[in-house]
Amino acid sequence: MFLVADSSFLYSLIEGDPKATEYWGKAKAEGSRIFVPTTSITFFVSKCFREGRGEYVDLMLAVLRQTLNVSVIVCDVGVSIDAGRILNNLNTGVEEAFVLAVAGLKKAEGVLTLLKDNYAKAIQEGLISKLP
Repeated sequence: MFLVADSSFLYSLIEGDPKATEYWGKAKAEGSRIFVPTTSITFFVSKCFREGRGEYVDLMLAVLRQTLNVSVIVCDVGVSIDAGRILNNLNTGVEEAFVLAVAGLKKAEGVLTLLKDNYAKAIQEGLISKLP
């Protein structure tokens, strides 16, 4: 299974949230491929500093580097154009649009997020099939 992780998931994972830890462990055990857009890393880093948790940044980078089934996806011009279309069509947030653009690019089935309401319309529109 291919999945895309957003910043809410990454932040919760680093905080040790039981739900995020369970999803992460299950995805790894099932051999799922996890994609993390650079845009989600940007939102993650911003939240870390806003919350006074700058140490989370180095911790997340270590987790991403050590996990073999994770790939960081650079949001280039093509991804940005797709995200712009999604942003316009779904009237969603910027990060969600990039996450969904990467999901489309990588043919991902779902999004690892703790903000499931942000992706409900994407499921209705058939952009992703589930939120694990």
